[in-house]
Amino acid sequence: MTQNTSPRRSDEAAARQLAETFSPETIDAPLKDAKAAGTPIDGVNGLLNQMTKAVLERALQAEMTDHLGYDAATPPVAVPAIPEMGSRPRRCRR
Repeated sequence: MTQNTSPRRSDEAAARQLAETFSPETIDAPLKDAKAAGTPIDGVNGLLNQMTKAVLERALQAEMTDHLGYDAATPPVAVPAIPEMGSRPRRCRR
């Protein structure tokens, strides 16, 4: 049986989960710091834009890690060259 979930119900559930995850104090702290530093809340260099960017970057990084099966930020492991493949000069026969 397929569960019929309307977009509104889904949005309400997401909002409820977000409200349960972040306490009012947790949300107020960056707002207070931004105000003290003179950072605007909205706009190109605003707090909201910076936070949105940070959340999206972390979400995309998690997606890439899940997709690749390893953390893309870690340096790649050196794979030793296979001597049989391309290590000798080739000669063309006529």
